[in-house]
Amino acid sequence: MNKLEKQVVLMVGDDPDNPDVFKDTEQGLKPIRRSINDAVQEIILLNGGFSRSFHIPLTEGKTFYSINFNDGFLGWIENVWLVNIKRRLSQTDLHSLRNWDYRWFSSTGTPESYFPIGVNVIGIYPKPSATSDIAEVSAMVIPAPYTNDKQKIRLRKSFEWSVINYAVSEYWSSRGDVATARKHFEIYLNTLGLRTGFKTSKERIHQMRTQKDNINIKEQSSIAL
Repeated sequence: MNKLEKQVVLMVGDDPDNPDVFKDTEQGLKPIRRSINDAVQEIILLNGGFSRSFHIPLTEGKTFYSINFNDGFLGWIENVWLVNIKRRLSQTDLHSLRNWDYRWFSSTGTPESYFPIGVNVIGIYPKPSATSDIAEVSAMVIPAPYTNDKQKIRLRKSFEWSVINYAVSEYWSSRGDVATARKHFEIYLNTLGLRTGFKTSKERIHQMRTQKDNINIKEQSSIAL
């Protein structure tokens, strides 16, 4: 067990050194590891993970390029820079491209924009007219799920308590103890700063409305005359 797993096992009432329920095996710790992995990936999606830079050699007449990581998944692209001509590409999307240039797929020239497709493809517009440049891509990476206690969990230390409470919440939820599960899930939200602690009172519900001055019916009639 790693330190996060041990703390979860301890908080649900089991003995990490001699567990009755969560045996220190791949199958025994599978539920806890699944919860920890879910929490880690959600936290990184909300707060950012670790950034990675890599290079894509641009090819003449090629629009789409795949992005694959051995130890994670593409979260989002932060920046794309053309190395040789020293130009930063702007981000766009397929909808904007179709409105801007209905022949975008066949347009060639010096790249000006990039657009993400799914979770592992980046498109370049217009497609390069020559094989002469390299795109330096900076991207936020979501770590792949860990499967054993020898693997390093890429997570800031300040978020460890959040992960632990997320896993404990899911454990009690699977046992049908909604009250305890909710308590730990609220701790998870609070440690991430996702709960303000203020409840919306009935008289302060925000609505979209206009404020208009009331006009006396008699005055309105005189105005009409």
